[in-house]
Amino acid sequence: MKRFFTYLLFFAAVKTAQGQFYLRGQITDDKKNPVSNARILVYSLKSYFYSGAGNGTFGISLKVPTDSLLINAEGFEPLTILVKSSEWENIKLKSLETATVKTVS
Repeated sequence: MKRFFTYLLFFAAVKTAQGQFYLRGQITDDKKNPVSNARILVYSLKSYFYSGAGNGTFGISLKVPTDSLLINAEGFEPLTILVKSSEWENIKLKSLETATVKTVS
């Protein structure tokens, strides 16, 4: 019986270790400047993360090798993107264009 529980514990640990993936990347603007504190929604986890202050990098543990992200940052258009944990992700956000108001005479 002891042997059974030892095998059960071993296989549970192996299964848990197999389910881990690590997504890494950097978020930048149109001019390749880092975007700090961008809010990142990971769809499979239903959780939010933030890009690093100063350099725009991030690292997130995933349960799946590919996932979808929704990225929001102040002054930028929201972006939904499919990512792979096997690759470094360089994500570029587009700046919001300021609307011009024309007066009609």
